[in-house]
Amino acid sequence: MRGAGGKAWALALAALLGWSAAGLRARERSLPRYSARQILAQMLKAQARQAVFSCDMEKSEYSDDSDTPDRRFTGTLRVKRGGKARYEVAEPSPQLLICDGRTLYMVLPQAKQVMEQGEAQMKTSGQFFLDLASSIRYYSKAGLARLVPVGPEFKGRDVEALQLTPRDPDSAGFDRAVFWVDLRRWVVLKAELLSGASRIEVRFTDIRAYTMEEVKKDPRKDLPDALFRYHVPDGYEVFNSLLP
Repeated sequence: MRGAGGKAWALALAALLGWSAAGLRARERSLPRYSARQILAQMLKAQARQAVFSCDMEKSEYSDDSDTPDRRFTGTLRVKRGGKARYEVAEPSPQLLICDGRTLYMVLPQAKQVMEQGEAQMKTSGQFFLDLASSIRYYSKAGLARLVPVGPEFKGRDVEALQLTPRDPDSAGFDRAVFWVDLRRWVVLKAELLSGASRIEVRFTDIRAYTMEEVKKDPRKDLPDALFRYHVPDGYEVFNSLLP
């Protein structure tokens, strides 16, 4: 049925079932608008159109089902098309993670050390701070996708929680990953990775994401390539490392 007649019929049916009009509207809002696979596809589509991305980022590491993190890192993240990323850690101590699209450098200025991770290692590590689209693909391969409760942190917001579970956790290296997705902008607000007794949470706030079209119209929204270049200073010790 269509039009006013159809609406009246729906309200009459709701009354017969003991639902109020407000309850019916709430019930409609509670139904998911997208399937898990649709949300995954929309996220990757938005990532493919994205030219630059910047945000504040907080990463917390937990163990043994504790609500208190063993370690917490806060800083700013900037990402540019082509696998370029710059993560400046402010706490607990200054660190710099910078990727020029081919090599990731983890700089520890207090120890005068630099850890390098090559392109081949980056493609298999699924690191959140490198290229979120690659990370999402990494955690979604050979796995199951479903929607899970959003929880109190994002209650009342236009957000869905997408859980990705591998069919073979041992070979995948993790038990499950959850992404909280803003359905208006299709950006990730929070990511959670669980493996055994350990849990990693990454929150993204003050997000600024621009497409290639937006950057072309307003070049001021772009990020300079110089942000993603790095040269090891004299006197620094260099290690080859595959980050966990």
